[in-house]
Formats: sequence, C-alpha cells, structure tokens
Amino acid sequence: MNEARKIVSSPQMETLRTAAQRGEEAVVQIGDRAIGYVPSLPGSAMTWADRGFHLGPKAFGSSTELTKTVLQELHRLNYSTAIGNAATGQAAAAETQAAASFVEKAYTLGRALAFWK
Repeated sequence: MNEARKIVSSPQMETLRTAAQRGEEAVVQIGDRAIGYVPSLPGSAMTWADRGFHLGPKAFGSSTELTKTVLQELHRLNYSTAIGNAATGQAAAAETQAAASFVEKAYTLGRALAFWK
C-alpha cells in the first residue's frame, strides 16, 4: 500500500495525467517502476516486463479507479507467476481474481486509514 500511495501521489503521476488529458503516450520512472500511459489501451492497465505497467484511459476515470488500478498492477508485479511465463487461461484468471480481492481489501483499509486522497 505504501508503494501505491507513493506512485499515485508522485509528481511523475501528474505527467501521466497530463498525457492522458492530451491523449499522448508517456513513460515515467517512479522509484524502480517504469509506468507508461497508452491512450489506445482498451483496459485500465496492463502489466509489462517485471518492474512496470502501462495505464490506459480508464485508469484516469476517477481517483478511486487510478488507486485501485495501481494497487492491482503492483499486486501482479509482486505476486504473479505468469509474468514472463506462458500462463494458462485458468492460471491467469486465478491471478486476476486474487489481485481483485486484494485491491478491494487494500483500498477499503487505505480509506479507513485516510491513506488515499
């Protein structure tokens, strides 16, 4: 949760927000994470490499969506066994479900602790 908070509140995230508003691609480095914005990405985000992810337009729909998207991508980066491997559909679905469950719990706890803006 600390890393997600750092990412969401970082000055570099403002660069990505501006890129989203303009519909332009951008990549920033936040800590040891490479995070990009891709205007043509159909979903909220996509994990890439072993240290980064791309955000799509849906991620910037609200501050809640952005925070949950960052939490989910960090969960995938930290716990996925599918990144860099050929995952079966069943394994990928199980990882997606685990990440979604984590996100809801972490976001709810973060709100209770006034962690998120």
